[in-house]
Amino acid sequence: MSTTRCVHDLRYAGALNVMQGEEVVKIVEAWRCRRCGATKVGLRGPGIVTSTEGLLDLLEPGDARWIVVLWRGVGGIPPDVTAVAAKPGDVVKIETPHEGEDEFIVDSDYRLRRRLDGGEPESVKSFQLDEALTGWIDLAEWPPRLFTLKRHSG
Repeated sequence: MSTTRCVHDLRYAGALNVMQGEEVVKIVEAWRCRRCGATKVGLRGPGIVTSTEGLLDLLEPGDARWIVVLWRGVGGIPPDVTAVAAKPGDVVKIETPHEGEDEFIVDSDYRLRRRLDGGEPESVKSFQLDEALTGWIDLAEWPPRLFTLKRHSG
């Protein structure tokens, strides 16, 4: 439900392809309201069969942003990706096979830090969605790099 009085007019903003070598792990897509800038995000990947499956809540304009969170796989657990809406200081819970903890703090640059000691996670990487759209990330190498046509700060 919209907290603004905007009747949202969403247009497609772009996609981020998340690969592991030549295999598509997931596609993170975004739609943005032409009037107020609210953002809707969807996650598509293997097993997604409908147009509404994988859609996340609408994020109204403000200080929170969509963050794409990737993590390394281990053993039989493959790497994966999700998107979370967060603002600096928020605690984000991500179950990861490597890290030994699953709670992270969002810093002022919208990157994740370990909650216990503030250090950079070794098996979790994050990007602001707006920086990553129209690009791709390959999880075959770690840390993964973002390739995009947009300028980014990572």
